[in-house]
Amino acid sequence: MTPHASGYRKALAILAGALVGGFPVAVAFVATLLAANGPPRLMEVGMAIVMVSFVTLYASIPFLIGIVMLGLPIWLCLERLGRRDAMTAIGTGALITFAGVYVLAAWAQMEIGLGHLLLALDGAVVGLVIQRVAYGPIKRPQPRPHSRWPS
Repeated sequence: MTPHASGYRKALAILAGALVGGFPVAVAFVATLLAANGPPRLMEVGMAIVMVSFVTLYASIPFLIGIVMLGLPIWLCLERLGRRDAMTAIGTGALITFAGVYVLAAWAQMEIGLGHLLLALDGAVVGLVIQRVAYGPIKRPQPRPHSRWPS
């Protein structure tokens, strides 16, 4: 593992984490539409794929904002302390997501339920994705031999 991730890998990790965080929200939205309207007809499948892609991007915006505003300062502090392992990333992602959802629910005067825990699980997956993209091994292609024939 590298001691520090480059800025490019950190930005890529944040973007990957936001997309991974938004995907379950998009799946839940599409499942709700399917339950209400029934499965799409054959001619509507292309439009359904476009809608899933759009909803995934739209649902990833809160995760992107949350990762940048809350997760990034915590990530930089943990990196300075040398905590770059997967379990720290999973715990931090789950804790930040649950705390964010808890605060939003308190402002809306809602009760804490199973949905908050499922979003915390989603945050744990986001934390793991960010850790793997930022600190995972860099795969470099092997050089090809110049000639197959001995000289």
